[in-house]
Amino acid sequence: MADRLPPGSPRLAGQRYRWECTCQQPPILLACYDEQGWIEVKVRERRYLARGWLAATCPRCGTRHVLQLPHGTADGLAPRSAPPPASADNAATS
Repeated sequence: MADRLPPGSPRLAGQRYRWECTCQQPPILLACYDEQGWIEVKVRERRYLARGWLAATCPRCGTRHVLQLPHGTADGLAPRSAPPPASADNAATS
């Protein structure tokens, strides 16, 4: 079975970025996001799209991460909460 989004669904366009938890090596992929502010996360056999922000929990260490993106920035994507270093989210959730 191919992993495909339904026809008419917005797709990640342009440069794609990885949002990772760095609790181990190699890092755990939480989601991918693009320059338009779309976030794609795969849970089991399904793919979900979000726009602007997403909260995710690392399946390995249990840390809750929050990613907030500006909607459609033309000058490149600078997340408000960059793909977090391990210590940034731990301090916020402790």
